[in-house]
Amino acid sequence: MRRTLLVLLLVFSPQFFFAQGTAGVEVRVLFTNGHPCNLPATVNLLSGSSSTAVAHSFSDTDGIAQFSAIASGSYTVEVSGPGLQASRSLSFEVGSRSVAEIDVVVRRAGENGPTQSSALPISASDFKIPRRARHEFDQASEHIIQHDWQRAIEHLENAVRICPTYAQAYNNLGVAYGELGDMTRQREALEKAVAANDHFAPAFLNLAKMDLADGNFSAAEALLNKASAADPGHVPTLVLLAQVQFQRQEYDSVIATCHKVHLLAHGSSPLVHYLAAQALEQQQRKADAVRELQTFLAEKPLGGDADTVRHDLTRLENEIAAKDPQAGNP
Repeated sequence: MRRTLLVLLLVFSPQFFFAQGTAGVEVRVLFTNGHPCNLPATVNLLSGSSSTAVAHSFSDTDGIAQFSAIASGSYTVEVSGPGLQASRSLSFEVGSRSVAEIDVVVRRAGENGPTQSSALPISASDFKIPRRARHEFDQASEHIIQHDWQRAIEHLENAVRICPTYAQAYNNLGVAYGELGDMTRQREALEKAVAANDHFAPAFLNLAKMDLADGNFSAAEALLNKASAADPGHVPTLVLLAQVQFQRQEYDSVIATCHKVHLLAHGSSPLVHYLAAQALEQQQRKADAVRELQTFLAEKPLGGDADTVRHDLTRLENEIAAKDPQAGNP
């Protein structure tokens, strides 16, 4: 338990806020008649024209899927799902601090005829944000990079004065106030961000981390669930959610969340296997816990964390063998 709590405390350290200034992709999944696809679809972001997926998401009932913090480069999007024929977009470019808006047209299973998918790189100013507000936001982003928080605040205040529904600007304003230690204004700005856009996952995530710092795990879990609903493929949110669920002793939820992360980011988040193992051990499912620890080591065989996991793995295997000597190691 102490080792798990140490991992949790490291994740909950103060350096957890992030500003919005990196590139993103918004995918709109449409039927051939132009209506949004209301069927659940898996949306994969692929590197260049290859089949290598760099991120995964799921479309909502409006056919929208979003990816944030995407590196500049060339991408394609692939969409598939129950009742749908798989479809792939044209190649498109994502630039620094821009948003690419992608239309992917899909056919229902059994439907014939051509489809056309488009990829249009656009800046965030095209999302009904006045040019002057976007200019202030960009100026603030430059100051954020330089850690000049006071100057960033001045530009962000100008941005939200020009556009009171600018969720990204409110989120970054919360980040800046947090860096200056003004927690009251930090929370006010983040709450205005989610009021302006109730699907803006970064602000929900930042609010959740404020509650974690205050020890309010119940409120944090609710916010993390909102962040995950808004951005289902964001693995860091899910990893944090699993840790909060463990703190609240919601072991079934921990296991389910960890398995979801494993499916989304196979091999890239070994921590979830350790969390799942801890939850399974609390349920006295030691053989299952052993398998989770073995998976952790398969994904991360080296490092201090691996040594800790090997210690726990040996302990569990010995406990299982002591209880049923005929069973041997699982």
